[in-house]
Amino acid sequence: MYQIEKGIALPTKRTHKSAKTVDNKPPIGIIKLIATHMEVGDSVLFPTDNQARNLSNQLGKQGKSYIKRTIEFNKRYRVWRTS
Repeated sequence: MYQIEKGIALPTKRTHKSAKTVDNKPPIGIIKLIATHMEVGDSVLFPTDNQARNLSNQLGKQGKSYIKRTIEFNKRYRVWRTS
């Protein structure tokens, strides 16, 4: 369902989303597992902001740094682990 990807460059320009979407959240166990297995430079693409925010929160709880960006052309949300 969600895949950790390597080698996806972090966009240099920050983008802003125009509207939030509401969705069903994935089980926290899946998000926790993803956060645990991510290495520095890895990223995960999500269809909604809520799902990306869940991963961001989990990485923060684990003491890891992250960056979350909106991908404008397809209205997706990507989270990178930065340290």
